[in-house]
Amino acid sequence: MHSSDEKLFSNSKNKHELIKLLSNVFTEHGIEVHVATDDADTMVASKALNLSFYEDVEVKAEDNDILCLLIHHFTENHNEIVMTTRNGSHSISKIVNAPDANIKRILLFVHSFSGCDTVSSIHGFGKVKILKKAVSFHEEGHLASLLSVRVSTNEVIEAGLSLFQHIYGDKTKALETLRFLSYSRMIAKKKLNPSRLPPSTSSATEHILRSYLQYHNWVTLDTASLNPLHYGWEM
Repeated sequence: MHSSDEKLFSNSKNKHELIKLLSNVFTEHGIEVHVATDDADTMVASKALNLSFYEDVEVKAEDNDILCLLIHHFTENHNEIVMTTRNGSHSISKIVNAPDANIKRILLFVHSFSGCDTVSSIHGFGKVKILKKAVSFHEEGHLASLLSVRVSTNEVIEAGLSLFQHIYGDKTKALETLRFLSYSRMIAKKKLNPSRLPPSTSSATEHILRSYLQYHNWVTLDTASLNPLHYGWEM
C-alpha cells in the first residue's frame, strides 16, 4: 500500500516508529544518534557547535533557523562549520566575518521576530526589510532589553511595542493611533486592506512575547529556558 509522506506522517505514531527504526539501523552501523524531543533545530546547532571545538563540522540541512543559530553562536574558538544545502555549501566563518558586528548581534532576534516556525510573519514586511528597520532602531535601551536573556516580560513588551512603532514609521505615536491613521487613509482612498494595518497593542504583545521566547531558547540553546505559558502560549 502506497501513501503520501504528508498522510503517513500526519499520524504521530507512524513518525515515532520511523524515527525508532532509523535510529536502530544507524546505531547498528556505528553512527551516533540523537533524537530531539522538541526543537530539533536547536539540538542540531548545539551538537554541531560543540563538535566544532575539536574538529571541522559539516551540517546538512535546509532550515534557515539552523543557519541563523550557527551564525549567532560561532566564535573564533570554533573550527570550520560548513552548512550544506541542496543549493550548495556555505562556510559559517566566512558569513560571520562578512556582515558588521551589529547585524550579527541582532540577526537571531530579527529572524524570530520576522517569522519562523513558531512565530507568525508580519504582513508586508519581509525579513530583509525588518532587519533594516532593526539596524536603524536607535532606542538602545529597548534594543538591549530585546536582546537580553534576563529581563521581565513587561520590559520585553515595552521594548517590542517601541520596535513595532519604529517599523510602522512613527515611534512617537501609539500603535492604536498608527492603526487609526492608517485605516483613515485607506478609507479616504477607498482601498481598505485590513492586513496592511498596524497590529493592535494586544496582538502585537502576543507576537512580541512569542518571538522573544523563541529567541531566548535559541540564544541559550535550551528549549525549556522559559515557561511558554508566560510568553503568549496556552496549554
